[in-house]
Parts: sequence; C-alpha cells; structure tokens
Amino acid sequence: MKEKYQSKINIPNNMEIDWANVRWPNFARDDRSADELVLRWLAGEISKNPALLIPKTVGESRRYPSSR
Repeated sequence: MKEKYQSKINIPNNMEIDWANVRWPNFARDDRSADELVLRWLAGEISKNPALLIPKTVGESRRYPSSR
C-alpha cells in the first residue's frame, strides 16, 4: 500500500519516503475518499518536512534482497 501512495506523489525519481518516520494520523476507515485524503495529507507532511524523503537504495530493495 505504501508503494501505491509513493507512486502517486510527485517526488524525485531517486528519492523515496522514509516510512519509518511518517507519523500516521487516524483516518476514518469508512471514508470513501480515504486514498485522496491520505495523498493530500502525505504530500503536506513531505512539504513541511523534506527530511521524510531519503535517497533510494541502489542495487537492491531493502525489503526484497536480490536472489542469486
């Protein structure tokens, strides 16, 4: 899900969101426009705190080490 949000926010290609430091508010679970709310909120957080953008790791993803 985080990748979905990251791909919809206008950030440089060589950067990614430092998800460990994002403080998520409680969004209403039944809100039909929840994605839109989250995207607007996340873009606002990044504009207030550019340190949430960190350089992408080159070569292999942190989540999925490359298989040999």
